[in-house]
Amino acid sequence: MDSLFIVDLSDLAKPYAKKMENLAVVRDGDKGCSVTGYWCMEVYCLDKDGIIWPLILWPYSLEAEGQLSENAQILKILSLLDEQFGCGFGIYVCDRGFDRLNLIEPFLACKRHFIIRQRGDRTVVLDNGVHMILRDLVEHLFAASGDWLVYER
Repeated sequence: MDSLFIVDLSDLAKPYAKKMENLAVVRDGDKGCSVTGYWCMEVYCLDKDGIIWPLILWPYSLEAEGQLSENAQILKILSLLDEQFGCGFGIYVCDRGFDRLNLIEPFLACKRHFIIRQRGDRTVVLDNGVHMILRDLVEHLFAASGDWLVYER
């Protein structure tokens, strides 16, 4: 139950490809520029013994016929994990790209446990409607709990 699912969106850059099907424009993470290629979702599992297991490497193109959106692709891939492990199993660890409401709401509806990395300068809205800078909220919560907080800026 406490296994970590590390989820990451990436790309398969194919800047010289001309005849591959459904090439799309992707952001080449290595070079920081836009090129042709495919988007890719990777999922790994870190088990209680510290072993990292590759689970999914799913390339996709939003240019392919019948593709709705990146959100739909992500939810489709996560539903495959739910089929294999059960909804609510493990803790999903995701990067900032997963902080979209279109992904968070299905995470909550499925009772997934998750951690989404955030930038500290993002504004969040609390249950009472108050807008607060995320870094300030985290510092306040840790100060109130008496725990230590260490983070990099």
